[in-house]
Amino acid sequence: MVTIGSDTVAPVISSFNLTDGMTVSNKETVRVLAADNQSVAKIILSIDGKQAAVAYGNSLSYNWNTRNITKGAHSVTVQAYDAANNTISKTVMVNK
Repeated sequence: MVTIGSDTVAPVISSFNLTDGMTVSNKETVRVLAADNQSVAKIILSIDGKQAAVAYGNSLSYNWNTRNITKGAHSVTVQAYDAANNTISKTVMVNK
């Protein structure tokens, strides 16, 4: 009898080009790379709590038009999922 273990290892966000406290202006390209011990199923990008983009696979690139956002702090969250639905998220606060 062979028992195959379930995947309990969450992905990691290996690269995220936005950092806490950075200032965004006009247009900002958000880039995210994730890795997993098996494979990354999807990455979700949310800005101020609203989903902005979804990418299937291990990378996401999103052209964020920041011209129409209000001045002040904004939260940007990325979530990476693997096929077993393990997840990791990272949130940064940026300024306009």
